[in-house]
Amino acid sequence: MTLRHMNIFVVVAELGSMSAAAKQLFISQPAVSQAISELETHYQTLLFDRLGSSMTVGTCLMPDIISEMKQAQPLLNVYSLVNNTAEIEQGLLNSSLDAAVVEGDIQSPHLVSIPIISDQLVLLCGKAHPFFQNKGSAPLT
Repeated sequence: MTLRHMNIFVVVAELGSMSAAAKQLFISQPAVSQAISELETHYQTLLFDRLGSSMTVGTCLMPDIISEMKQAQPLLNVYSLVNNTAEIEQGLLNSSLDAAVVEGDIQSPHLVSIPIISDQLVLLCGKAHPFFQNKGSAPLT
């Protein structure tokens, strides 16, 4: 392994986040993930426990979820990976992720899926838009 790999590992461990490490090191988050994955493969061990999330969940819900987890377990280090649902599912199947929160459908029968939140999409429009006349009378198809 290279000094670059070890440097990335140290920064991730110090900052507690692969995305924060990527910003500090001026590299992409996937490059950080790849370096950590290469270290784990080389040493045949997981270096960090990871929680994955799909895009919407990762940007809207995960910061609060991680904050609550850290309040409940101050010594817990959580590393979050944000990607599309299919990639997160693949990460769970190949054991590169330990847990995940996604908004998409999980296809694999080898994973347990537990609904935790129900949401609703709402269309907003101005008075001049043709949809304004529907005023919630019936869902648009």
